[in-house]
Amino acid sequence: MDQKKIIALYPSVLLLILDQLSKLIIIDINPNLFFLRLSYNSGAGFSIMQGQRITLIILSILIIGVLLYYYFKHLNKNYAFALSLILGGALSNMADRILRGFVVDFIYTGLWPTFNLADSFIVIGGALLILKVYKEDSKKKNL
Repeated sequence: MDQKKIIALYPSVLLLILDQLSKLIIIDINPNLFFLRLSYNSGAGFSIMQGQRITLIILSILIIGVLLYYYFKHLNKNYAFALSLILGGALSNMADRILRGFVVDFIYTGLWPTFNLADSFIVIGGALLILKVYKEDSKKKNL
């Protein structure tokens, strides 16, 4: 396995740790002010699949497995950061499901369902990945 690709996964581990620490702090202080509102989600995004813990863990493992396969077999350095964000967030939310039985959410905007840092990492990483693919595709079409 390529040492550089292993090292490139370090940000994913750091993001996992950052998200888990933020959740521990939020659980400890149990805030209910401004944009912080502690909630527990036993489902997936937008609270779908409520109470289907085992199914969600299996789906998480499959998705993370596909991402890792893609990363190690086909990925170039242009996608490494975006994929690290997605992996870090996915691993942290999966850790919640395994260890707690639910995902801890705490960022509340009033306009969107309550979410956490891991969710933000996944969305930002996904958006970056889409932009990178679109940009590469545009370059190929212009050649």
